[in-house]
Amino acid sequence: MAQIDISARIIGDKELSSALAKLSSHDVPKAIKAGVRDAARAGRTTLAKVIGQRYSLSAGRIKQDVSQAQFRDGGQTAVIRTSRKPITAMQFRPRQTSTGLSMSIYRGQRSVVRSGFMAKGLPFRRRGKERMPLDVIHGPSIHAIYTGGKWSPALQGRTEVRIEDALEKGILRALGAMGRGYGRG
Repeated sequence: MAQIDISARIIGDKELSSALAKLSSHDVPKAIKAGVRDAARAGRTTLAKVIGQRYSLSAGRIKQDVSQAQFRDGGQTAVIRTSRKPITAMQFRPRQTSTGLSMSIYRGQRSVVRSGFMAKGLPFRRRGKERMPLDVIHGPSIHAIYTGGKWSPALQGRTEVRIEDALEKGILRALGAMGRGYGRG
């Protein structure tokens, strides 16, 4: 499983550092926890969005294979996991053609699986010339798309930038609320 670890580290942001210095030691972990929570939510949403822009999968289908964040270290760290289970070709809009089974893995591109056909709502492929055995046709898993797919560096970069942005904004929002008297306890 691919893991996206979200940990709070403050490096070089003067506004954030000065705000943290003014607060008590009790308020800082609460603000970081709120920022990590916001970053985890944004990371999962962004992951579904950026994969959906390149691959012909719906955001809902992508989110089925991206776990909800698991929080560790008292909420200071979040882990988002992706599934390694391959997705059947039914999610990639298959069509029966005279040459085989046509499916669209990448947006705007169709590929043909020779000796592929649809039966009982599933896409199959024959192993040889014989009638049996049959294999179910699968596309890539969300894990494979994120870690080693055609556009994986771009997907990872955009997701990490969004997570960093959401982490910083979440911490600052929580600190601002604490400064106004909300969220202290």
